[in-house]
Amino acid sequence: MAVFSALAFVFSSFLAIPYPGGSGYFNFADALTILASLLLGPIEGAFVGVFSGTMSDLYAGYVAYIPFTFLAKGLLGLLPGLLYNVLKKHKYLRYLGIIIAPACMVVTYMVAYYAFYGWGYLFNSLFDLAQGYGGAIIATVLYFPIKRALLRA
Repeated sequence: MAVFSALAFVFSSFLAIPYPGGSGYFNFADALTILASLLLGPIEGAFVGVFSGTMSDLYAGYVAYIPFTFLAKGLLGLLPGLLYNVLKKHKYLRYLGIIIAPACMVVTYMVAYYAFYGWGYLFNSLFDLAQGYGGAIIATVLYFPIKRALLRA
């Protein structure tokens, strides 16, 4: 958990790509959060998401977003591993959390954007969508070879 949390923090704090107008940033930490959830478990994945996300917001000065980040990244880390374990017997449905979790993250941040700035700021949700699903794709691509290597070890 510590390694995933540290890497996700570095990805979101130091390898971030700022949004236009200084309204946030794009990063690849979501891939590590989802990957941690699938490899380590849902609670561990939620911890990675919450810790790295809230620490990144604190570091970047987005303190007002911390409660939203706590929920958004917690769900992002919890759902993939939880649904994987619950739907373990289903070949494809067990990966449903990888699709649902980024949507939950985006909806959570949409509430934050509306609360802080109103309807006009919801455009930033497109960036969150790209980040969430980009991370989901990267996590999925990395998961299978890592899982195969762990099974051989």
